[in-house]
Amino acid sequence: IADSVTSVGIGAFADCKALPSIELPSGVASIGEYAFWDCGALVGIAIPSGVSVIREGTFGDCGGLLSVALPDGITAIEKEAFGYCTSLTSVSIPNTV
Repeated sequence: IADSVTSVGIGAFADCKALPSIELPSGVASIGEYAFWDCGALVGIAIPSGVSVIREGTFGDCGGLLSVALPDGITAIEKEAFGYCTSLTSVSIPNTV
């Protein structure tokens, strides 16, 4: 993803079942609802510090997702943000939530 990207749209990578990882540029400030829904091969993602909300279903049904470290500055996690992530064993949630 180009460094000039500041947002990831709604459902942008939904159903990309073979996507194992993605590097979001530090300038990304928002990630849309269901952006990574059903990305079954996704095992990890670094969320930029400018993101303040994990939207509804953002990582839903990502069966390969193992752990997530949310950056300081996250203020809300919406419903089913990590729904059906059957392999998820660890989520680090900052005090700002």
